[in-house]
Amino acid sequence: MFSFYGLMNSVIMNKRMFWSYVHSNQSLIVKPWFGDVRDYSTDPGGDCHNNDFVLKVIPPFEAENREEAIRISEGVLIKEGWIYG
Repeated sequence: MFSFYGLMNSVIMNKRMFWSYVHSNQSLIVKPWFGDVRDYSTDPGGDCHNNDFVLKVIPPFEAENREEAIRISEGVLIKEGWIYG
């Protein structure tokens, strides 16, 4: 769900929002998130619903930059057993 307060709070704190997914070719794709739930949603109507290229979605999270977003995403995937660290 979109949270204008959360988004503005992130901007004020010099953080950006990102989301990521594991592509069917096993690569990690990290994308900036601008508040549209359809970007990452696996529910009907979402861009990731029935998308054969998307194996795993990591919902939006805060990071200072893309490099930190990659580290956070990899940490989630390690914790959930998708990759081994």
